[in-house]
Amino acid sequence: MSRLRADQVPPKRRRNRTEDMNRLPGKARGTASTASATAVVLAAALLVVPAAHAQQPAPSETQVREAASALQKNQIDQAIALYTQALEDRALSNDRRAVIHNDRGVAQFRKQAYRAAVDDFNRAAQLYPEYAPLYNNRGNVLVALGAYKEAIKDFDRALVLSPGFAAAYANRASAQLRLGLVDQSVADYTRAIELAPQSAAAFNGRGQAHLQAERPHAAIRDLTRAVTLDPRFSPAYRNRAEARNQIEQFEEATEDLSRALANHSVDVLGAPVVRGVKAAVNGTLAIYVGGDRKVFER
Repeated sequence: MSRLRADQVPPKRRRNRTEDMNRLPGKARGTASTASATAVVLAAALLVVPAAHAQQPAPSETQVREAASALQKNQIDQAIALYTQALEDRALSNDRRAVIHNDRGVAQFRKQAYRAAVDDFNRAAQLYPEYAPLYNNRGNVLVALGAYKEAIKDFDRALVLSPGFAAAYANRASAQLRLGLVDQSVADYTRAIELAPQSAAAFNGRGQAHLQAERPHAAIRDLTRAVTLDPRFSPAYRNRAEARNQIEQFEEATEDLSRALANHSVDVLGAPVVRGVKAAVNGTLAIYVGGDRKVFER
């Protein structure tokens, strides 16, 4: 599994004015039929097991752990049901309840229930407005829906709260690239690489930006780095094939396309965060692996 790591996410605890997104932008309604292969950004939940305690955990915490495990196994409906049960605990603090809404929102996103996902992220923002991951995750839903300008606002907010948030830089770069903001995209991908130098996804994204700017040689350098870090990262092979085709390296381009097809189950760029800033600090950001290819080629 490719991982996008955040070496350090300073837990900046400033209160930030939040705007409840009760309505999606008009162009974002309906389905994500306009989302391209790398526009859809998904995540696999990684279970963060707390240290053993003598005290018996509350039932809601047990349900949260079981939900995270189910999500990791792609048992999405079960995960949503368990998160919903956990939220019935009236003793939950606002901060804890917000984190569970965030986690359920990621599960809803994985199910492509985008309206439900946004509702969960909105509720998390009301309960815990300083929680950076929820803005990153809500931004990812908007990217999947093609609402790139609105998505960038959420990524901006995530980075105000946590300036070292590597995933938010990569995701914002992805949205900028789709708006044709190539220089800004390259700068954000570069910052993501500085924070997470072992991220194949970030190198692939920057390579794609160079490709869009008609810099095939720079693209090939970044894309080669991506496949060196993760030899099964299909988008990098596809993008490198395009770059090689531009400089008439047809034989090498054909070879890259063959590799992309052989590894077609490994896709997507960036990652929503499940389990919060602590998980980001610990490097447990993940890229969804093994998804339905049709999700990425709408």
